Amino acid sequence: MRTKPYCMNKSDSLFFLPHTDDRWTPLHFAAGLGHTSSVACLLEMGAPVEAVEKKERARPLHAACGGGHTPCAELLLRAGADINARTRDGQTPLQYCSVGGHRAVVLLLLGRGAEVDRRDEEGMTPLLWACQEGHVSVARDLVAHGADVNARDRGGWTPLIEASGRGHVETVEFLVREAKADLEGRENIGGWTALADAAGKGHTHVMEILLAAGAEVDARDSNGRTPLQWACKKGSLEGVRLLIDHGADWPLADDFGVNAVWWALHRGDLSLLLYFMSLCGKEYVLKVSEMKPTFPERLKSEFANILDVGQGAFGTVVKAEKDGEAYAVKEVEDPGLSESKEEEGDELPWEKESEAMGLGTQSPFICGLNRYWRQGGSTFFQMPLCESDLHDWMSENAPGNRKRKDVLRFLCDCSSGLRFLHDGMKKIHRDIKPANIFLRMEADVEGITRLVAKIGDLGLATDRFNPKGEFYFERSQGGGAGAYLAPEIQGIALKTGKNPVVHGVPKYDEKIDIYALGGVFFDLLFLEPEDAYSECRWLIYEKFRSEFPDYFPLIHQMLGGKEKKHERPPAFEVEDEAHRWLQEWLQTPEGAAEDNRESERGKEDGEKGKQGKEEENRERNKMAAPAMTEYEKLMKREAMKEEERKRRRIEEEELKRREMALMTWVLKTGLKISFVLMFAFLLYYFHERLGS
Repeated sequence: MRTKPYCMNKSDSLFFLPHTDDRWTPLHFAAGLGHTSSVACLLEMGAPVEAVEKKERARPLHAACGGGHTPCAELLLRAGADINARTRDGQTPLQYCSVGGHRAVVLLLLGRGAEVDRRDEEGMTPLLWACQEGHVSVARDLVAHGADVNARDRGGWTPLIEASGRGHVETVEFLVREAKADLEGRENIGGWTALADAAGKGHTHVMEILLAAGAEVDARDSNGRTPLQWACKKGSLEGVRLLIDHGADWPLADDFGVNAVWWALHRGDLSLLLYFMSLCGKEYVLKVSEMKPTFPERLKSEFANILDVGQGAFGTVVKAEKDGEAYAVKEVEDPGLSESKEEEGDELPWEKESEAMGLGTQSPFICGLNRYWRQGGSTFFQMPLCESDLHDWMSENAPGNRKRKDVLRFLCDCSSGLRFLHDGMKKIHRDIKPANIFLRMEADVEGITRLVAKIGDLGLATDRFNPKGEFYFERSQGGGAGAYLAPEIQGIALKTGKNPVVHGVPKYDEKIDIYALGGVFFDLLFLEPEDAYSECRWLIYEKFRSEFPDYFPLIHQMLGGKEKKHERPPAFEVEDEAHRWLQEWLQTPEGAAEDNRESERGKEDGEKGKQGKEEENRERNKMAAPAMTEYEKLMKREAMKEEERKRRRIEEEELKRREMALMTWVLKTGLKISFVLMFAFLLYYFHERLGS
C-alpha cells in the first residue's frame, strides 16, 4: 500500500528522499492525489517532471491523468512533461484518463495535441479503453478528434464489441447511431460479432439497438454458432424471443450438428423448454433431446499441404495451409487427468492451454492463438507459423558467430514476453527453454522487420495465485525437464494418466521461470543449447564474467539456487536490464559495424529479392509432391491412433467381461460354500437333537 505524501512547502526537499517500494517520487504522489500546490512547489524546486516509476514506468503525468486531476496535469505539461509518454505496457496519459472517464483531462490532452489513436502493448487505443469502461462522453470526444471507430486490438476486439459485451447501452447507441461503427466486425479467435457477444451475456437492450441498426441476426462464429445459440446457452428467454422475432433461424445447426433448441435443452432452463415446445412442438423437442454433438474433422477438411513439423513433449505439430496462409497446428491428446489439489484451478488441461494462448495473443512476444477445436480424443491449436525456434538457431549459430545485436534483441523479446506472462496474464510458464521460444519474421514494436522471439508451448502454464490470493504455495505438479529447470523443482514429476496425483511437490512461485530464463540468457550468450556445462554453469562463471562483466551480475542473480531463489529479480527488472544492454551495444563501434554490415547485405538482398522469390516458388513446387506423402503419413498416423483407441476399447470391454465373470464365479462359489455349511449345520443340529 502506498504511503500518503507529506504536506509540502518550498523549504522541503522531499523529492531528494529515497523512493518508496513502488519507486514513486513525491511528485508522483502529489500529482496522483491532486495536490496542485504541492505539484507547483515541487516543480519550482526542481523535481524531475519525467521521473519514471520503476515497475510500471509511469510518469507523474500518468498519475495526474489517471486520477482525473486537470490542474495538476496542466502544470506538468507546462513544465515540459511528454504528452505521449508511454508506460512499460505502452499506455499514454490519454489512455489513463480515458480508462477512468476523466473528460476534462481528456479534452486538455486532446487540445494539446495528444495522439488520439496511440496503441499500447495489447493494441488498445484510448477509444477502445473508453468503450470497454462505458464512458460515452469520452468516447464521443475521442471520435470528434479523429479516433478510429473501428480500431481493433491484437485480439481483434473493436470498440463496439467491447461496449456490447459489457452491456454499455449508451456507448453502443453512440457507436451505432452517431459514429456508424461496423456492426459485423469480429474478434479473432471465436469470430464473435457484437450481437453474438451481447447475446451470450444476456444484454437484451444492447441487442435491440444492434438489431434495429441492421446487425446480421444469424451471423455465424468460428464454430458455426449464431447469436440465438449463444442466447440459449446463456439462458436468456428475453434475448431468445427478441432474436426469433427478428427472424433468427432456430433450426440452423452449428459445426457440431446441434441447434438452438439443443442448447436450450442442454441449459436445462424450464422457461426456454416451454417456449420452444410452444414454438416447434413437443415431438421435435424430444427428437432434439436425443441428438449428440459431433466433432468435425477440421484438420482434414479445412487445411491443405499438411506436413509434419515435429513431436514435442506435449503434442505433435504440423504445418498446414488454409486460405493461402501457412499455420502451425498443434495436436494434444487429452489424457483425461483428474485434478488433485485444485489450488491451481479445476479446468481441464486443454482448457488451461487455450486460455493461456488466448491471453498470450495480446503480446507480440507470446505465441498467440488463431483458433482451437476438439476432434476425436484430441485438442487442436491453430497458431501463426514460426520460422524456427531458439534451440535450432543456437545450434546453427555457434556462440562465437552469433551477432551480439541479434542475441540482445532475443533477450529483450524473451524478458518482455515473460514480464507480460507474469504481470499481464498472471501465469507461470513452468517450462522455459530454447526449444519453447519460437522465432518469427515480422515487424517488431519499433517497426523493424526481423526475427522476433516469442515464448510458446503453454501446456504447463498455471496461475500465479491460488483462490486464497497466495502466490507461494504447494502446487499440483512440477515443471518441465532438463538443464533449464529451477533446482527447487528438479526431480518433481508431472501429472500423467497413470500418475494423476503427484506427491511431495514443494512450494514455488514464478521465480522458477526467472531461473530458466537466466539459463537461456547464459547459453544464448556463451554456450550451445543444453551444453554439457548447462548442467553446471557455475564451473565457468569466471570465464563468463570476464567476457560479459556487465551482464554477469544480473544473470548470476537469475540463476540463484534454492537458498537464493527469492532473490531472483522480477521479470520487469530483467526486461529493463536487457533493453539497457541492447541500447549500450548499439552505441558501440562494434554494434555500429554490425548495422553497417546489415545495411550492405540489405542492398544485396534487394537486388536478389526477385530471384529469391522465384527460387522460393520453385522450391514450393518441388515440395508439392512430397507434401502428399507427408499428408498420407499424417492420415496413417491418425488411422493408427484410431486403431489404438479401438484396441483400448476392446481391452476395456474384455477386462469388464473378465471382472463380471470373476464376480459371477465368486458369487456362485459363495453360494455353494454357504449351502455346504448350512447342510453341515443341519446335520449337526439333528444329530444333537436325536442324540439327546
